[in-house]
Amino acid sequence: MSWGSYVLAEADVLAARDLVSVETAACLDALAVFVPGECVETDVVLAYWTGHLGLSRAAAERGHHELSLLSVISRQDEAAGVVAAAVRPAVLRYSPAALRHADEALLAAAHDGITPSGDLGEVGTPWWQLPPGSRYLYRWLCRHLRRSGRVSEAAALSREARWIHRVIAATEVGSAVGDLRHGTAADRRLAAALARSASRLEAARAHDERVLRDHPGSPAEALRDALLDLIARAQGTPPAAGTGPTPVRLSTRWSTMPQPGKALSASYALDDRPGALAFSPDGTRLAVQTTGRLSVWDLPTGRREVVSGSGPVFAPDWSWVAVRDTGGSAAVHGLGADRFTCTTGDQSVYDLAAAADGTWLATAARSGTVRIRNSHDGRLRCELADAGLHVGGGAAPDGSWLLVTRPGGGTVWDPATGRLLGTLVHERHDATFAELVARDSSWVVTCDRSGDVVLWDARTVQRRALLARDLPWPHWRIGAPDSSWLLMAGEDGVPRVWCSADGALTATLRAHRDRLTGCEVSPDGSWLATAGGDGLVRVWDTGDWRVRTVLEPRGNGAAACLVAADGSWLATRRDDHVQLWDSRDGSLRAEVDCGDRIDRWAVTADGSLLATAHEGTVRVWDTALPDPSTPDDDPDGEPGHVLAPCGPWIAVHGAAGVRVRDEASGRLLWRCSDVGDPPTWAAASDGSWLAAVDGDGMLRVRHPRTGAVLANLPTGGSRVRCCAHAAGRLAATGDDGRVRCWRTDTWQECADWDGGLGPLTACLIAPDGSWLAAGGTDCARIWDFDGELRAQLDGAVLDGAIVAASGRWIGAVDGGMVQFWDTNEGFRLDRGGWHGVLHRCVASPDEAWVGLVGLHANQYGFTADALPIRPYVEEGEFGLFTERAVELATGDVAPSPDGRWAATTDGAGPIRVWDVATWRPVAAAWADGRVRRCGWLADGTGLWVVGPRGVQVFDLAQATSGRRRSVSSPDTVEGGGSTPAGPFDGRRAWGRQRSP
Repeated sequence: MSWGSYVLAEADVLAARDLVSVETAACLDALAVFVPGECVETDVVLAYWTGHLGLSRAAAERGHHELSLLSVISRQDEAAGVVAAAVRPAVLRYSPAALRHADEALLAAAHDGITPSGDLGEVGTPWWQLPPGSRYLYRWLCRHLRRSGRVSEAAALSREARWIHRVIAATEVGSAVGDLRHGTAADRRLAAALARSASRLEAARAHDERVLRDHPGSPAEALRDALLDLIARAQGTPPAAGTGPTPVRLSTRWSTMPQPGKALSASYALDDRPGALAFSPDGTRLAVQTTGRLSVWDLPTGRREVVSGSGPVFAPDWSWVAVRDTGGSAAVHGLGADRFTCTTGDQSVYDLAAAADGTWLATAARSGTVRIRNSHDGRLRCELADAGLHVGGGAAPDGSWLLVTRPGGGTVWDPATGRLLGTLVHERHDATFAELVARDSSWVVTCDRSGDVVLWDARTVQRRALLARDLPWPHWRIGAPDSSWLLMAGEDGVPRVWCSADGALTATLRAHRDRLTGCEVSPDGSWLATAGGDGLVRVWDTGDWRVRTVLEPRGNGAAACLVAADGSWLATRRDDHVQLWDSRDGSLRAEVDCGDRIDRWAVTADGSLLATAHEGTVRVWDTALPDPSTPDDDPDGEPGHVLAPCGPWIAVHGAAGVRVRDEASGRLLWRCSDVGDPPTWAAASDGSWLAAVDGDGMLRVRHPRTGAVLANLPTGGSRVRCCAHAAGRLAATGDDGRVRCWRTDTWQECADWDGGLGPLTACLIAPDGSWLAAGGTDCARIWDFDGELRAQLDGAVLDGAIVAASGRWIGAVDGGMVQFWDTNEGFRLDRGGWHGVLHRCVASPDEAWVGLVGLHANQYGFTADALPIRPYVEEGEFGLFTERAVELATGDVAPSPDGRWAATTDGAGPIRVWDVATWRPVAAAWADGRVRRCGWLADGTGLWVVGPRGVQVFDLAQATSGRRRSVSSPDTVEGGGSTPAGPFDGRRAWGRQRSP
């Protein structure tokens, strides 16, 4: 297809060759070496021409200028290059020998300035040292190497980690995947791993770009670290040592989160939440619409084309797409090898429509003018003055008429001649839209915002019937394939069926107990599927409108459904599961566990591929493969709590109980299902024992490696709500209001007293063992270990509270407030407000800052702030700086044991490590699933993250140079020892603020 001079026909190119000099004509012929449709940097083109044709630099620039004037090549501002797609490949005919010679010249031009250095392995030239702006070469260099006969060098280069890193950084993951698919079986396995993790790698690249923009001078190596981690896990080898200025690097040690299997064929990252997904008719392309941007992926190669605009209208064969661009005009973009971009010249475009056969394109402007153009050359067919605002959804399938709607009705036009065929009038002058068009173009249904639904005869442009008045806005509308009936369902979720001949109400389907969430009809019209908020999918016989069968899809929440183009299968979606059912006998054909909630989805016409989207990630699944994921040998069951003491094990609590795993390998050591939720547990700082309350209310101490019971600690038969451990003592509190303590060396009870506050929901022990605190709903008390009351904290809620490493203060959260209390006399030190709901707080080991985690009123998700503590000022106050050290859109924050780093999580986003001295990010990694909480291993060698589908442990590799601060962890002192006091000097530094 050609639009004006944007894509030149063969005759135009031949004519241009006759208008230029001999040298410029040779330059034109030499463009045959480049991949059609790709943007090539001007410097690359000029260097290639000078080397291949023996031209001077001035002659090459002169040829470039002449070809630009003739529009044979066109400049692109964002890439400062030329587009070879302006010349059709059929015009530029090079013999194989000449093409090989041209490839060698291009490689020689690219090689200039690159000096081999270091260990190159199999690769003879360090092509990864090309300038970062050489986008074309990073994308297509391996292809030129293969075409020039250097196949082995291309294969070795494609698997080189440094090359893959630079290719992804300069272009996209699909370029590296395409290169690896030409290699060995191991290369193809690595290509599959890269394709499955493409969204994570692209997110890492975007993270590096944000770091360089927001924190100039900071290391930005998240992409490199994620790539090395992925290659190591795909090959089953330790992560390769990286180079660069990064002082910290994260790599996966082990994970219990299910790993996507072969069913996941690709994943792609988006800049925004997806608005719609669609496969091309042949199933080779996937289009995803986000805010102001359309992304089209070529699935065989993984390469993406990005079009700026919204409201896309595709050609039937997807050779072009029309969109409304940001400037308010309509733009047409060629897709695939025949790429081009042009505008229609229409301004303030409000809506777009195209003929079903793709022969014409209509644009509706805000002025009410509609223009119809030929799709093969862009020529204006006709202009419809004062026609209306909306053309989308109003084109007849046979192309015989076009409905343009406006407030109070609409107009029907002949798109071939521009003749007005008739006018539709609604009684109420509200915004009107074309909601449904008959498959045979015989009728059309319009609806206005007042709820009037009208059936019209499209041939005579006369009203057939008023179907409904004040009908809630129709979210679902379906027409029979033979146009004999139509179905609509409004906000009330009740599907209604009308006869299209006279508008009589045929049936009202009481389909679901909850809202209607999906409605699809089979291609032959014999059955209809409805999905509801009750999680069920009902299949109806359209002959008598009775339920034929009821499907119960796997998963949680509302259901959705899709029907195959040939009617052979019915797809259902619920939560994170998609199932394909045989429409003949209702048997299950395929099932995909997508591992995350599905916001948008699409299935190819043959059902072989499934696309799902959630937030900023799109995944493509192969439904024919039976292994959608590789589950853990004993899943943790939606874990929510992790206990990681300074020992060779880690305990995970979830719906399946407690699972204790080896810290080094993640191997399951033992399990215990009879544990409450949330767990009431504690562990020795050296990892020698684990105490947890079982379902029978008994506090049992177990050996962490074997699960053998070491001691049964009686708790009086009441429910234990909390237990705490420090300095050789284990304390427990519960519903009976008593405080009980045991010595951890003999497991003998050393204290038992009544707290005097009713049921006790929390308890804390000073790191040095000098006091014990316990609290209920609105008050807490602090005792010495002989039971003598030391202080009372009126209004304190200790659930989720923290103790300073020095033991001098307690931090507690309550709703939108964080409060700090002196542990010597019980007065409140300071309180801080929060615009939202606080869930918990953490403090650095050196007591320099406090992290607050909660749901912010101005955010859609969790937010964590790191606030520095002001230990003392002239007046001797204790408090927080009014300005935040850092505000992070995150789900959790945790300080490292040595106080040097802070780790944060962000749901499906990255796990970041921050240098608390500067609050700059120094490392980032991505978990295998969504993350809720994070924490550090007690020895500081790694960190753990936990999410709905499992736990993942990361190793933390730090640079050996530089001086590290060493701060004692509060749990490292046993037997009544003391912990360094930290930076505070007791009450002399804090002053006094008595609690009210």
